[in-house]
Amino acid sequence: MPRISQIPTNDEYLLLADAYKNSGKSTQSAYRSNYFKMYNALNNREIHTVSETAIIDAVDALNIKNVNTKSALLNIAVVVRRLPEYELKVSKLVIQREKLREVIIEHIKTNNDAINLPSYSDIVNHMDSLYTTGDYRGYIINYLLIHFQTRNQDLNFTIVSNKRDMNGIDKNFLWLNIKKKMVVYKRSMYKTNKIYGSLIQEITDKKFITAFRFISRLQKKNDPKGIFIKNVSSLAAYIMRYTLNGLGESKYVKIIINHFKNDLQALKQISANRGTSIATLIAFYDINNNNNEKPPL
Repeated sequence: MPRISQIPTNDEYLLLADAYKNSGKSTQSAYRSNYFKMYNALNNREIHTVSETAIIDAVDALNIKNVNTKSALLNIAVVVRRLPEYELKVSKLVIQREKLREVIIEHIKTNNDAINLPSYSDIVNHMDSLYTTGDYRGYIINYLLIHFQTRNQDLNFTIVSNKRDMNGIDKNFLWLNIKKKMVVYKRSMYKTNKIYGSLIQEITDKKFITAFRFISRLQKKNDPKGIFIKNVSSLAAYIMRYTLNGLGESKYVKIIINHFKNDLQALKQISANRGTSIATLIAFYDINNNNNEKPPL
């Protein structure tokens, strides 16, 4: 397939880019790349101007062997056709996309061996040890990863002193409600924010509040040690440093899913926290699936 050498400036692409301008960089990059491929496959015709059948045929004509790539191309067509400016039918595309996802899931289950990961108790003990040694930044990172199953992007937040400062559709916040003795964690910038809107969690854990107060005091003194995320451009690597054995957030989720896999209510809560269906959680994050690929968009 010929490469597109420049970013399209057609109206459809600009609408897509504007709709997801507050999403994470990885999502924007994936959508941009997949739109380029789909637009090119349609001979530079906009996605909303052709039929679902034409889109499916165009993807099939590419003879792509990687089912993840095919699924991503169909997904970008779905995303574009669902934009408020178009609101076109996507039923055929969704059916085709879901068939590919089933293939992906079955492939992962069949071809990947079980991996050896620490237990849930191990990562909780690691979190507690960080508190004991006074590594409050590490404690906060691990607490949010373990209790709210956050992605790396979710941990890029601003600490504020007043509730009224928790505004902005492209930011995440932590705020201490002194009266109620709890930290409010508000996420407006995370992978599926377009679907679920802002997420708000209330944290009453005394250790977490102590750790929060410590970091907050440093920030008020303009102490460099109070900078929570020192290098946002290397966020994943930065977060990984604080996890047990450098496992990172995706393997933490595997461990958590394995621990709660027989607890439907817990899985529902993880699904809500993560913004991911339970079926996808089990397929892509189950500890028995040694999968290094990202779940389909």
